Amino acid sequence: MPSNIETENFETENFYEILSKLFTGKSTQNVQIKETIREAFRQKLVDSGEILSKKFNKLYSNNTAMTDEQFQFVARFLHCRILVFHEDEIKKFGRWNATSSDRITLVLSFSDGKYSIVLNF
Repeated sequence: MPSNIETENFETENFYEILSKLFTGKSTQNVQIKETIREAFRQKLVDSGEILSKKFNKLYSNNTAMTDEQFQFVARFLHCRILVFHEDEIKKFGRWNATSSDRITLVLSFSDGKYSIVLNF
């Protein structure tokens, strides 16, 4: 774990606001981004038979906290890698086994219940 993580001033409990900030420069598109990704995630789980649509809605509709499974899906859906400095551990999502990758890597910090974009570490 790096001893000094430099983050952007913008902090939020909503991961989708971070994606909105990265994609558009503003955090205001988070609802549209969340709904697009959430619907694709729901469709994947329902189509594979892993979960019923009703249960998915109960588990994921009103919950703002991101699970590891959701992060993994977002990394696959956006064709990127995600690195999260999560409190006292480092979590990696997406394909990290290739030594060189043309995939973008999103580096985030999660501390005190809020996400922020890592600028340097």
